Amino acid sequence: VAVYAQWFAMLNALIFLKIPGFEQVAQWRGQQEDETKAQAGHGKGLMSTAQLHRFIQHYERLTRHALDVLPQQADACLELDSQHGVADIYYRN
Repeated sequence: VAVYAQWFAMLNALIFLKIPGFEQVAQWRGQQEDETKAQAGHGKGLMSTAQLHRFIQHYERLTRHALDVLPQQADACLELDSQHGVADIYYRN
């Protein structure tokens, strides 16, 4: 934990990219898998839908916590829409 505190102390500003909700994690990660499969021409080494959901479960609690806490702590928060675009930007005073 001390290492993270040292890293955060070196930051000049904290910018948070806020996704619409945790549901986008699975959706967007699934899109990445699909795009990789299309480029490679095969699905070797890629995750199935079940594997993908199991993988992101490991990050769900941390991601939901970050979505609740970091918008208020960040110096700038960029709210993303469901298409990866920036819907809003706000700054901490």
